[in-house]
Amino acid sequence: LCVDQSGSGFVADAGDGAAGAATFAAEACAEDSDDVYIGANLRFKCLETEQYLRVDKEGVCDAAGLSTQPDTQFQVDLGGQPLTDGATIVLRSDAAGEFVHGIPTGGIRIGEDECEGYNGKEWRPWVIEFVGDGNADREAILAQEAQQSFTARVLQEGDVVRLRALNQGLLEVSADGQVSCGSDASSSSDGAAVREFVVRRVGGAVPSKQGRVLRSGAQIALRPVPREPGGGLGFVRYDGDGDEGRLVADGAAASQDIGFTIDAVPVQRVVAPLGAALRAGGGG
Repeated sequence: LCVDQSGSGFVADAGDGAAGAATFAAEACAEDSDDVYIGANLRFKCLETEQYLRVDKEGVCDAAGLSTQPDTQFQVDLGGQPLTDGATIVLRSDAAGEFVHGIPTGGIRIGEDECEGYNGKEWRPWVIEFVGDGNADREAILAQEAQQSFTARVLQEGDVVRLRALNQGLLEVSADGQVSCGSDASSSSDGAAVREFVVRRVGGAVPSKQGRVLRSGAQIALRPVPREPGGGLGFVRYDGDGDEGRLVADGAAASQDIGFTIDAVPVQRVVAPLGAALRAGGGG
């Protein structure tokens, strides 16, 4: 995007004297705030004109706006591919900086170093499955998305979902908040484990109803759906104490370690590890 006082356009690169007109400084609109995050109202100062990007009532975009003018305010949301029921995704713990995967023989692991007998990168994918609708106004929310003719339900903040690893185990939380996947020592054997989660977006406000749609690259948080009212489970978070990190469900909404970045991956990514597991009868 290249903008000056006369209008706007697009250039292939910022060379040929266009560097200033194609470079902007983001500023928070809220007084006494330097926070720049998804959902915030921002202004963008063009370094070429030292004035602000604006779109006037006629739809004309230029860089001749003043900070006092309301048409210089923009609300920023996350773009990217919408995620649908049954999508193949990966989850990266933002606190750990590592991907979460289901161990082929059962269990869950954060990170891919020293994976015994298998390639951790190949076992990153999960399948996200829609369970319940957490939004009463879904029809209004999806008005824009429906135009894109998705064949599967588009997921959004507030939905209840399950997460299935390549080991065919579901992400689950025991009564004491231990997070696991499949048949490992931490997995509940009494059927009391919670395997359904409410998805929340984190990292900023939700700008609009359309902004609730879950998109590839979004930062999310997962909260177990309690089997009984008043269940004491919190958000799933990364616990870095000990030799190996783990996931536990006791995080508070304001905790820095409850965030996970969710990304869509091609279904071809699951073929090699899943094929090997099936040939081995479900083992690694």
